[in-house]
Amino acid sequence: MREISFHSAWTYDWTTNIFLLLRNIIPYYDGTNNLVVYYFKKQKPEEVVADILVESGFLSEYERAGWLANANYVTPTGKNIDRVWFNKGTTCFEALRLVAEVVQYRFYPDQDGNPIFKPPPIASLPVKLVTIDSITVSNLRELVDEVKNHIIIKGEERKRWDKLPTVATRDLVIDAKAKTAAMCGVIDSVGKGNVTERGFQWGIAMLANKEWHENGDFEVGLFLRELTEKELDFFIREDGCISPGDINVPHDEIRVSMDIATGSKISFSTTEGGVLPDPLIAGTSYYAIRVDSRHIQVATSKDDALAGIQIDITDRGSGVQTLTLSVGHWYRAYVENFQGMFFGKWQYVEVTF
Repeated sequence: MREISFHSAWTYDWTTNIFLLLRNIIPYYDGTNNLVVYYFKKQKPEEVVADILVESGFLSEYERAGWLANANYVTPTGKNIDRVWFNKGTTCFEALRLVAEVVQYRFYPDQDGNPIFKPPPIASLPVKLVTIDSITVSNLRELVDEVKNHIIIKGEERKRWDKLPTVATRDLVIDAKAKTAAMCGVIDSVGKGNVTERGFQWGIAMLANKEWHENGDFEVGLFLRELTEKELDFFIREDGCISPGDINVPHDEIRVSMDIATGSKISFSTTEGGVLPDPLIAGTSYYAIRVDSRHIQVATSKDDALAGIQIDITDRGSGVQTLTLSVGHWYRAYVENFQGMFFGKWQYVEVTF
């Protein structure tokens, strides 16, 4: 079958209600479904509004009938529209406005976010006024020396209803003393239904190589996940075998067992009774300047490291020293419910203890 065009292959006589075809495209009379005609049917305006809400995703198909039947949301118009169509590119809101305009109705969301399709309000019975004659005063007493007014003005309260879940990624919670780090997220809203899964994804260059999640019935609020010792290995690498002999004081260089890129965040510690090369301080964040695959210099800031401005090391220190390299990662929080998965923004983190 093929589509035939109006005024070129067929037309319609509105006076006689006759459907006319050109002779050369008259379908075969043998068989069935040789000609299929699509035409407009009368529709109730409120049902057209419900169809638009479903099409826009504001209502689901199974919510449609319940919305139409709810007198708090819809007042039946008692009218029919002969033909309903909209020009290409018409937005759903504009289509709703046009339908409401035809039947002199109003379409608007209530304070809970529910769509309302009702006629405009009309004048009704006057509100009964309370006058001074309606008030009985007893035990009247005037306190001249003490007059107290306690007035509270309370504005309109509206219930917030977010249609989709939202989650935000927060900074890592780091305990340097306990050497622990916990990922942190906040569920801001649960959407149409409770969140059934929440978790975190992390990796290098905003690629989710690792993931953790938990299932349940979660409400709005903060949630944390402490990284395990194995997971921390992805965020932190250590060289725990640096001796005073690995410190080159004239060149301000330290020999290391791994290739460290310029600008990488590092920190130092030493064994009990040991002393770091002066002026390095244990637990302070520094930044590496790569000399080659086995030697680095140390800078006080990332900008200094990128500019090649190193710290002047004045001695070798003593004891076994440990260099901790922070491997920069991206991580984000996420939540999931029957509407799908929803993610917080990627956040760059560097763990140092």
